[in-house]
Amino acid sequence: LLLLIFRDRRMAFLILGSTAFAFAGGAAAVALTGGVLSLGSIAGFAALFGLSTRTAILLVSRPRDMAAARKAAWTLEIVKESAVDRAAPIVLTTLLVATVFAPLVVFRDQVGTEILGPMADVIVGGALSGTMLTLLFLPALIHAYLCPVHRHALPRPSFRRRKAHDHEDPNQHNGGRADNGDGDPA
Repeated sequence: LLLLIFRDRRMAFLILGSTAFAFAGGAAAVALTGGVLSLGSIAGFAALFGLSTRTAILLVSRPRDMAAARKAAWTLEIVKESAVDRAAPIVLTTLLVATVFAPLVVFRDQVGTEILGPMADVIVGGALSGTMLTLLFLPALIHAYLCPVHRHALPRPSFRRRKAHDHEDPNQHNGGRADNGDGDPA
């Protein structure tokens, strides 16, 4: 779906790859609260995946939109400006999620929190760590992999078919004689 929306593999891979930051926080929360992977914690990982994907989409799509509006190429300044522009909504969303689930984390020994408690642990731990790490590292990854200056510096695999003349000997057209570079056969 991300490939259809953005029409760029690198954008889709950056978005999906950034979910690892949230996953790490969710896994740490599971480990700190007993290390039991339950139905509630699995549901928490599903919700966390959606939240972290949304955060990454906000960070990746903004520089593209800003560059298009200015009719300019992606630059470091545009990436920085877009990250600062999107930081407030991303942080406020994360704080809201953490605030909503905080009672379930704090009062986890109450009746009825057997499923919701582990889910809240994963969501709060993953949302806090994922947001922090995404805001720190994703703009740098966007600049490294999506800005045109760096795009040409990265090696691109070639999948074109080789033609028969691609394998010819360069000296074949000189009657088999070697060429010394000045245009005259050696």
